[in-house]
Amino acid sequence: MFRILFFASLIITVMIITAGCGRSPSAVEPPGLPRQSLNIVGDVELSGRVEWDPQTDSLVTIITAKNVGDQPAVIKMGSCSFSLLAYTVPENARKLIWYNRMPDDCICFDEMLTDIINPGELKELEGLANISGTTWAYDLPKGEWQFVVVAKSGEGLPIKVSLNSEVID
Repeated sequence: MFRILFFASLIITVMIITAGCGRSPSAVEPPGLPRQSLNIVGDVELSGRVEWDPQTDSLVTIITAKNVGDQPAVIKMGSCSFSLLAYTVPENARKLIWYNRMPDDCICFDEMLTDIINPGELKELEGLANISGTTWAYDLPKGEWQFVVVAKSGEGLPIKVSLNSEVID
């Protein structure tokens, strides 16, 4: 009896350890807001898109800002001001399946990135460290996912922008 219990506990332990190695967690809890803030002064609309590059197995995320006001707008952000989340499709049964938790050895610099956007101008936000790439704490599962970027306002409130859906293969 002792041998059976020993081997059963050994098998369960190995299964638990290997299940956490580079795979998406089975139940994904929503992450907290990004460490760095996104501060916008002016009338700005954010949008963007995600593209999957199957040749490099990487995500490319582009976030754009459009000044819809009649005065110049200013955007101040850190390199890690955005989080990228993936949800199941369709939207009426949406479930969070992945987010861009960076590996523990990733560093977000405190340098502030500043963009000035003139009225009517559309600008891609650059210098963002954790929304594109191949290295994530959890593997991005294969399937079709609806992507959303989330930022934290200067007041600590979430700013959410829905992006496109993309097939990861």
